[in-house]
Amino acid sequence: MVALSIKITDKDLEAIRIEVQKGNAMNTSDFVRRAVFEKILKSEASA
Repeated sequence: MVALSIKITDKDLEAIRIEVQKGNAMNTSDFVRRAVFEKILKSEASA
């Protein structure tokens, strides 16, 4: 397992927090982890 550090805008962070509050993820880290995973799957599917 690897730890990553990212920079995102305040606006994007607030949007993630709203999604977490809606129940779409357990926390911000979980939301970002799932988004990355979905992006990888989508990329592999189109390759």
